[in-house]
Amino acid sequence: MNKDEILEQIKANMIEKEDLMSIISDINSYDGNFDDIQWWENDEDFFDTFYGEDVMEAVRAVCYGDYTFTDEYVKINAYGNLETTNYIQDELEGYVDEIVDHLADNWDEFKDTINLTSETKELIDEYIGSEGEEE
Repeated sequence: MNKDEILEQIKANMIEKEDLMSIISDINSYDGNFDDIQWWENDEDFFDTFYGEDVMEAVRAVCYGDYTFTDEYVKINAYGNLETTNYIQDELEGYVDEIVDHLADNWDEFKDTINLTSETKELIDEYIGSEGEEE
């Protein structure tokens, strides 16, 4: 496969075989590069982690945000308010190009720790190894 074909296969794997929410979380725990698209499960653990005993701050974030208690996912927007949804896959898939570029640029830091299938890791290794080859 040439470099472009490898890249397209990596993107397809990311969408079809990987947990994009988990990948973004792994990247953010390392460098925070995708903080603006980080989603969490909308559960008690989220509120314990981010608000702990600060009930008033949690109430403020809910009131000024777009929060629905029954939605599955939650994120903190740029204003510190909460947004929820049940549908994050399309949004996350829209960032696949940037995720792959970021992983490729920082592969030495991620390759041993990020949770990807062995097939995707091998493709990224092959893609990085093909850098400099003609497309």
